Amino acid sequence: MQDGTKRQVKTAVRVFDIVDKVQERDGARLVDIADALDVSKSTAHQYLSTLVDLGYLKKVEQEYTLGHKFLNHGIHARKQYEITEVCRPTLENLVEETQEMAWVTVEEQGKAVYLDKVKGKRAVQTLAQVGTSAHLHYLASGRAMLASMSDEDVREIIDRHGLPARTEESITDTDALFDELEEIHDRGYAINDGDATPGVRAVGASVTVNGDIYGAIAVTGPAHRLDEQTLEEEIAKPVLSATNEIELKLGYQIE
Repeated sequence: MQDGTKRQVKTAVRVFDIVDKVQERDGARLVDIADALDVSKSTAHQYLSTLVDLGYLKKVEQEYTLGHKFLNHGIHARKQYEITEVCRPTLENLVEETQEMAWVTVEEQGKAVYLDKVKGKRAVQTLAQVGTSAHLHYLASGRAMLASMSDEDVREIIDRHGLPARTEESITDTDALFDELEEIHDRGYAINDGDATPGVRAVGASVTVNGDIYGAIAVTGPAHRLDEQTLEEEIAKPVLSATNEIELKLGYQIE
């Protein structure tokens, strides 16, 4: 019985490894999956065929991509986050005012997960996608959430994930990060100046109700357009207003 349980766990891990590889590559061939997982083509084919039959993958010519089942699961997963039910109208108003890209992120397992986004007329597309995750310390939204946490919780996240550099501007020193978090706490919002993507700046603020962190709102845009004065006067204020509005809505729901 014990051996069977171990086999089942290994099988589950391998299935999700395949899904992750397909998602990371935006589609993968049989040989890609076999090589990535170091298994034979026949073994990889069995897994892939099963996932296609169940609707979790689809095959177009020789390439496998994510199937419709993940769309259904994604919709249900998003509904579980209370912030998604109230933030969309506020996010749309924020984008109408700033004309840039607005994001909703949440903290999960010590990382930031992009939950939703709205594109403004002047929005610049980055590599970030809804549903993907990133280290908290190099996102404006992520640092805003860290600034709302206890020092103990922040240290636990650092111990677990470290402070890897994404760009030359990324904070990689623990003391420097805590100094930054103190400034964010006093200011009320975080600023990202190329920490995640060169040439892209962002302002982020956490959504907190009764001490509980529900997520964060951020607006991103090109550095040449979002200079220091623009960030403070035209981006930070609308972001703070948006988070306050969402906090009030969440507060009413809780009551």
